[in-house]
Amino acid sequence: MQDGDEFKFLRSANGANKESIQYIRFDYHLSLIVTADNSGEIAVWDYETSSFLAVLICHADDEFTGIEFLSPKPLLLVSNLSGVV
Repeated sequence: MQDGDEFKFLRSANGANKESIQYIRFDYHLSLIVTADNSGEIAVWDYETSSFLAVLICHADDEFTGIEFLSPKPLLLVSNLSGVV
């Protein structure tokens, strides 16, 4: 990017995460976005429609340390400070 370049606003979605988002990932093949906060909740969004699809509840006491799609499979890998994957 150079000075004077502008960003184009493509999508907006809000309201699923209770706390500040710590991780966000996008999967091109599935057209999904996931957002994770440290309350242990992962929100799943449809990128094309900006619609909220689901909340995944992780029953762990520790913060997330990573979140990744395992493309092209519809799998999500999540890890936390306790070493749980």
